[in-house]
Amino acid sequence: MFRIFVCDDEEVFRKHLEALLEEYLKSRVKQYEIQYFSSAEELLKANYEQCDVFCLDVEIENSINGITLAKKIRQKNLKADIIFTTSHPEEAHCAFEVNTLRYLLKPIQKEQLFKTFDLILKKRKEKLSKLITLNQGQRFFQIPFADIIYFETVDRKLRAVTSQKEYIIDNKINEVDKFVADKGFFRIHKSYLINLAYVKEYDQATVTMQNGDVVYMSRLRIKAFKESFRLYLKEAHRLG
Repeated sequence: MFRIFVCDDEEVFRKHLEALLEEYLKSRVKQYEIQYFSSAEELLKANYEQCDVFCLDVEIENSINGITLAKKIRQKNLKADIIFTTSHPEEAHCAFEVNTLRYLLKPIQKEQLFKTFDLILKKRKEKLSKLITLNQGQRFFQIPFADIIYFETVDRKLRAVTSQKEYIIDNKINEVDKFVADKGFFRIHKSYLINLAYVKEYDQATVTMQNGDVVYMSRLRIKAFKESFRLYLKEAHRLG
């Protein structure tokens, strides 16, 4: 089941988006469910942990705004794609704080919305084919790259932190680094290998991930990290 949550206080916009989503999904997705909410508080009472895509208005009257709502969503749902909609393009810079896929300007254009969902479905399909095999003794795990937040070396073992759970594995960080180097990961420290898709914020010494974990960054790798993250954002987060 492909689940979409839409939150906007303007009924006219919700109806417009509903028509576009139905037109797009009925010919491309076998099973889908769309739920509509007029306030952030209403959405937070629903089972949003299992949602795949959120379409959130940045400004919601008589409610917390879309950015704050997205931050609350990210506390329990790291995997979903978030799309922000607004009439104010100057607010776009805030969207990247919560690992946003796209920022679409109102009135929503059919072509832009369809391109955005084409990207979402493409990512879902690719995710199923992009797995890394990790081992723990005689046990082997196949984990989608997209689920991995970061790797950390701990007492000669490797800790793999994912959006679902954690694994203590026998693989070495150097071998994993070589395998994922071209898949959106970056070695910020000899002990840390992070997924750029889960970066929330950073300073000169640390990187905060979307799950709240703080990892250390080598000062020798700060410049290279900033450039890699800039290129990642340019490629992965385009404005609609």
